[in-house]
Amino acid sequence: MRRLAILLPLVLSACEREKSFDERYEIAQDEIESKAKELDRELTPSPSPNPVTTKQPVSVKEREN
Repeated sequence: MRRLAILLPLVLSACEREKSFDERYEIAQDEIESKAKELDRELTPSPSPNPVTTKQPVSVKEREN
């Protein structure tokens, strides 16, 4: 009987109430936003260590002047 008196509160404390719709929605919204930010970071091009220049090549004649 003593065991039952000890185990019953433990078993009941392990039962958690179900989260409300608003709580579940907030959790899902936070997860979606964090995944979206992560995807944005992955898809944003990082600066290249050797940037490509858009200048036209200088001819030898132009260098001499």
